[in-house]
Amino acid sequence: ILAQGALGNEGTHGQLDLANVVNEAPCEVGLEQHHAISGGLAVAALVYYLVPAALALRSTRNCSCDCCQAEFLREASADTNNRLQCAYAQPGLQSASPYRDMNTCGNLCKRAVADKVLTAASAVGEVDTERFCFFECAPRLLADEDEPKQGNPCEPLVDAAIAEVRDDTGNGLPPMEQAAVALPHFLVARAGTHAETVASAGSPGPAPAAAEPWSSLKEPSPDRFAMITQQAVDSAKVAANAASGNGLKIQELASRAFNSVTVAAAAVEDARRAALEAHAAEQKVRTFHEVLKRMMKKRAFMVIPQELPGIIGRAREEAKTMARKMAAATKKEMVASAPKAGEKAAAPYRAAMQSAADTAAQYAKAGDDLAGQAKMFYAQAQTLEGQAGVQMARGWTVSARKLDQKAQFLAGKAVAMNKQASVYFKTSKAITDTNVPEYAMQASQAAYSAEVMVNPDTAPALPPII
Repeated sequence: ILAQGALGNEGTHGQLDLANVVNEAPCEVGLEQHHAISGGLAVAALVYYLVPAALALRSTRNCSCDCCQAEFLREASADTNNRLQCAYAQPGLQSASPYRDMNTCGNLCKRAVADKVLTAASAVGEVDTERFCFFECAPRLLADEDEPKQGNPCEPLVDAAIAEVRDDTGNGLPPMEQAAVALPHFLVARAGTHAETVASAGSPGPAPAAAEPWSSLKEPSPDRFAMITQQAVDSAKVAANAASGNGLKIQELASRAFNSVTVAAAAVEDARRAALEAHAAEQKVRTFHEVLKRMMKKRAFMVIPQELPGIIGRAREEAKTMARKMAAATKKEMVASAPKAGEKAAAPYRAAMQSAADTAAQYAKAGDDLAGQAKMFYAQAQTLEGQAGVQMARGWTVSARKLDQKAQFLAGKAVAMNKQASVYFKTSKAITDTNVPEYAMQASQAAYSAEVMVNPDTAPALPPII
């Protein structure tokens, strides 16, 4: 009972009036029993003040429907007897369902980050467990049941149901009032009063209470703490009445309790001394560690001059070996790629040289054609001159002169063609003797320059043979 009172110690409500209990005891059991009760209550007072401190260290549990159970809807309306809700029974009250996880559930729980219903919860993420059960849990239908019943465990709402109970305010909608959600989980398919429903189940139960604000949004209930306080007073009175028949036994228990406190105090003193000794030992270890670290550092600096030359020498040899291997591989790659670079660089000049050679050949061919035509015209002119001489001898002067003129024309044309052929021959010879060798030289130089850029050890190229 004292532990339950400590759980609700959030103000003036629920505090146990130990002084009143002690003061009431002598009126009924006498002085000796009064001292015995006082000793027992002193131990109880220690528990009363230590339990809240221990419980304060416990972190808030994540919200879970395992802390909820099915109950009839706690609203004063005509159809509440046919509708269920998931509710949370606060610690200290009798749980109606064997499925409840009463050991780790508290009045407040930590809301999940992915929660899509109670999004208007506090900034720290805590929400009233009762509120969480009401809006985010549904009565579970057991394997041997056709419909959910009071006292059944609860389970989280499915995604479709979550979409129905969400609203813009972030506070959620009652799931039992949403048709798509209420039918499979929250509706009881039988009519009648709450009392008839309980009677049909074979177990008495209290009528559903009117809905109240969530406990995280109001002051703790004075009635609840008054009830706990009254239970503590009644228990003390019962203990006092029992003590009236066996005062010596109560005195012995009180003495044992006092002795336990004394032993505990001695244990605390021993623990304090042990802590001091441990601290002193730790200081010694730290000092030894610092001295050892300085000694090892000094020793390391002494060894460095002896070991460093050998380490440097080995590193240099390894670096040389690695460099030689890399140089050989690079050299091989350069030797293989240098000719390709030379061919690529010389290609434009060799193309120009081939074009010049083709041009020279064309000029030579044109000269040959003209020389052949000139020779043919010269032969025709000689023939005409012979015919003109014959006709002149016969006295045919007019026809002889015409033939002679025609012969002179063909001879002149042959001479002109010979001159043009000579020009073509000279041009062809100039291209062959000057341009082609020049392009060949430039191609060789370009190839050599490109190869040297890739492989510096490339030997100079020999003069081109034209």
